[in-house]
Amino acid sequence: MENIILIIIGIASGIAVSGGLFAFIVAIGIVQRLIVRTGTSNYIYAYESAIIWGGILGNIVYLFDVEVHFGVPGVLVYGLFSGIFVGVQAMALAEVIKTLPILAMRLKVKEGLPYIIVAMALGKIVGSIMGLCFEM
Repeated sequence: MENIILIIIGIASGIAVSGGLFAFIVAIGIVQRLIVRTGTSNYIYAYESAIIWGGILGNIVYLFDVEVHFGVPGVLVYGLFSGIFVGVQAMALAEVIKTLPILAMRLKVKEGLPYIIVAMALGKIVGSIMGLCFEM
């Protein structure tokens, strides 16, 4: 009986956490901005399905320690898409809380804001590479 209660609590907690994550992604407008910027509003159901299946499969791989062997090309593709997701999420969050306009105003930047954004992205890349290479 105790195991059944733990299973129910675990499933309910997982649903609550994943619901919160997806609500956060929707609230900051990542998917909407991607659809508008790419002009792919005809594929809204594909976006929704990709998000749902990505969440489900990611949880299965994480929870059950499933080993996925794609080799170096697979790791590169996974890293690329993971980086794109994190970058888009960070920039969408920064846009929602108006971080970049406030930064530009405080630094009195009139031109060159795209260069600042690229420098931030490159700094994130270098920091990630250093973190991976010098991991203890």
